[in-house]
Order: sequence, then C-alpha cells, then structure tokens
Amino acid sequence: MFGRQWIGGLLVVVLGAATVSCSGVEGTGNETGDAVRDSATGAPRDTGAASRDTDQQVVAMFDRYRRALEQGDGATAVELISDETVDYYRTLAELGATAGPERLGELPALDRYNVAVFRTISTPAELNGMSGREAYVLGVEEGMVNSAAIARHDIGEVTVRGDEATATVLRDGEKGPFEYEFARSGDSWTINMMPMVGRARSAFAMMAEQQGMSEDELIFRSVETTTGTRPDESIFDRP
Repeated sequence: MFGRQWIGGLLVVVLGAATVSCSGVEGTGNETGDAVRDSATGAPRDTGAASRDTDQQVVAMFDRYRRALEQGDGATAVELISDETVDYYRTLAELGATAGPERLGELPALDRYNVAVFRTISTPAELNGMSGREAYVLGVEEGMVNSAAIARHDIGEVTVRGDEATATVLRDGEKGPFEYEFARSGDSWTINMMPMVGRARSAFAMMAEQQGMSEDELIFRSVETTTGTRPDESIFDRP
C-alpha cells in the first residue's frame, strides 16, 4: 500500500508539475536532487564487468533524463523514453484531438487528466496528427512532464533481465514501494514510464478518495495547478 507521501510523489512523477496532495499541493517548482547512486555503495553494483557496465549505462541514462526534465529539454528527454511510452503519448494526442465524453468517460481518471492538460496547453486541431514524440516534447516544454518529484529520486540496485531492467526508487534516502523500469533500445537504455502510469492510475483514484472529492474535481484542480487554467466539464466535450 502506498503511503500518502509516496502517493503524492508517484503522481507528481507521472502527472508533471504538481498534483493536489494530502497537505495541499506537492511538487511545484523545479527541485534539484543529488546524483543518482546505488543504495548500498553510492555507485553501481560491482558484480562483474558486464553487469557493472550495464548498471552504469542505466544510471547514466536516468541521470541524463532527470537533467533534461529539469532543464525543460524535451528534445533530449524524448530520446530517453521507451517506444511504449511514446505510444502512450500518441494515444493521448489522438484522444485530445477527437474523443468525446463517452470515450473519455471509459478511461481511468489519470488518462482523463492527461487529455484535459493537452487540451488546455494545445488545441484539438493542433493535436490532430501529432506524433507521440511531438506530444511528449510538448508536455515537457509546457510543464506537463516535470522534474518536481523525479529530482528527489535516486535509483538503487539495478536488476537486468535481458532487454529489460528495474531499479529500486529511493526518495530522500527512503526506499519506495515501486521501481523504475527500463527497456533496451539497440545499444542504449530508455526509461519505460508505462508500469508507473499503471500504478499512478490507482494512486490517482486513492488520492481523490483521501481528499473527499470526485475524480473530476481532482482532475480540474490538478490541471489548474499544472497549467494555471482551471477547466470545467466542457473540457471533455467532443471537439
């Protein structure tokens, strides 16, 4: 079970600039963090040359991704995310361009939030035909994808299984209840945000319940915190 602090932190990683937390708004601004380290040694594990090299590649990629988000550098960040993550952003752009309340009402609240943000920072006409890479870059540049929580994260022990890897999440030195996941793309490693998106879908619903508000109310408040503009139910109308 996620603790309240971890629910807020997980949502900030996935949602972007901020979300309503149990104590108000968590994760606003561009907080900075220490360099990524292994939980036990302060460096990638020494388990043999091949494993050590892979660990170092994953750690270096995570650090580069985090720095790109801190700098609002979408062009660099998009090169470091998995194909599965790119596909998710393509789907969000598609939904933002064409979907009405019937289709959006079938989605988890987290995904409705993401569509609402895209429709706030862009227009359905602009989203129409937008690629997943373009949508992700837009999200980074407009603060939808932000470093607020990830800047406070280190990664601990890296476990590699073929073309996939996982790493323990450490937040301010505390081991978290979830992991970052990575996918190999050619000779490089990328961060796969989709397992975290899945967890955040549940966490978003939990947050609404803890706050004693409907999911739509939490969506509208979170969109306002992220973009500065508070939407209403019309944000889900068919374009």
